[in-house]
Amino acid sequence: MTGWRIGWLSAPTEMGQVIENLIQYSTSGVPVFSQRAAIAALTEGGDFLKQQIERAESGRRIVVDGLSDSNRIQLSAPDGAFYLFFGIEGIKDCRRLALDLVARTGVGLAPGSAFGTGGEGLPEAVLCAQSGAVESCCGADCFSRRGFPMRGFLDGVK
Repeated sequence: MTGWRIGWLSAPTEMGQVIENLIQYSTSGVPVFSQRAAIAALTEGGDFLKQQIERAESGRRIVVDGLSDSNRIQLSAPDGAFYLFFGIEGIKDCRRLALDLVARTGVGLAPGSAFGTGGEGLPEAVLCAQSGAVESCCGADCFSRRGFPMRGFLDGVK
């Protein structure tokens, strides 16, 4: 959503001029429809926010529980997020892993390198996907050795 973002910042007063100098060109002229959407979100978005949080919590439980069952996957469950970075023993090229995985199984991951150098070597999974997507990919039987697409895929990857 580049170009459609809007938000606010809370900072010490003495940082005002520095912050203004840094962001004045990137946030000036926010389109009216974005401003109206932000007002609606702040005044009427409570139910939607609650649903998004519940969706992320459910997705986190499903994905973390399933991936934790593998001895090749290292992860630390986030306290609150809509994504999860994790490591896979023996995998260095996460971009290649992501491309191969989606081609062979239809499961999409983002290579961590897309998020900067701190993400190198770590694939990223979205926990708050469209309703039902996490469940259909990672539902009750999907994490069995035969059922979870990534598990079977990893058996053949060195």
